[in-house]
Amino acid sequence: MTTSIPTAPRQQLYIDGQFTDGSSGTAVDVISPVTGQHIATLPTPSTADIDKAIDAAHRAQREWAKVGVWQRAEICHRIGDELEKRIDTLARLQTLEQGKPLAESIADVTEAAQLFHLHAEDAVRLHGETLPSNDQAKRMFTFYRPVGVWAIITPWNFPLLMLTEFVAPGLATGNAHVVKPPTHTSLTVLAAMEAFEAA
Repeated sequence: MTTSIPTAPRQQLYIDGQFTDGSSGTAVDVISPVTGQHIATLPTPSTADIDKAIDAAHRAQREWAKVGVWQRAEICHRIGDELEKRIDTLARLQTLEQGKPLAESIADVTEAAQLFHLHAEDAVRLHGETLPSNDQAKRMFTFYRPVGVWAIITPWNFPLLMLTEFVAPGLATGNAHVVKPPTHTSLTVLAAMEAFEAA
């Protein structure tokens, strides 16, 4: 494990598949509790930015729900692989901006990657049921469908792990997301978005 300061991800909002400065014109400084140094300045979203993100998620939801479960599982596995490739950088970035011991950050990122692999496998095993009927002319069955857009607000102490605990099963089962990361520990989440894009 190297000790150099990791390269910060793009310091922008991530809306509709793109990084953007947003429209609020305001920003928040990220100060490392480890070093006391300023490490980033992140734009804060306006109401219009939030509305744009919600609209984009609803558009994405219509298309993502049509993607077959095996393809969704494959994409989730790729996200897990990309997170695994970035364990060193993501862990050091989380420790720098959040302050927890590096070993704990490594464990968080490792588990986050594993969650994508776990839920990819779970999703392809979500089978419906055929139910008995008292009418022999009828057949009853159940099957699973995506529920729609999820809104996720993540805490400062587990910025990446809490994100993946919801995004991994949500993506695997066909749901889109709008994510509000912690104000002062958003860099790890933004770096994860880069991993998602790469997948």
